Amino acid sequence: MNVAGTVQNTVEISFSGTIMCVFGMKCYKEIENLNSMKTRSNQYQSVQKQLFLALVLQTMIPLVLMYIPGGCIIIFCIADCSFELFGRILSISIALYPVLDPLPN
Repeated sequence: MNVAGTVQNTVEISFSGTIMCVFGMKCYKEIENLNSMKTRSNQYQSVQKQLFLALVLQTMIPLVLMYIPGGCIIIFCIADCSFELFGRILSISIALYPVLDPLPN
């Protein structure tokens, strides 16, 4: 039962990360295609780059604050090794997420 739960969590985190990377690359390619057109002004290109940077930062915040600490806890659970400190770090980082998420905007 524990192995099934661990596998399920690992698959969910991997799937979510894959989706973020795939669509992030597609978004980057489309922005580059739009910015390569000579009909766009420099101001338009600058705004598009700023919006993409905000999107990347909003993607990195949950990755650093939730996925990586949660993944570490899952790995340590698989290894049958637990540290109370990791649980505290995860709970603090999850509490910081709503505060830090709107900062890139």
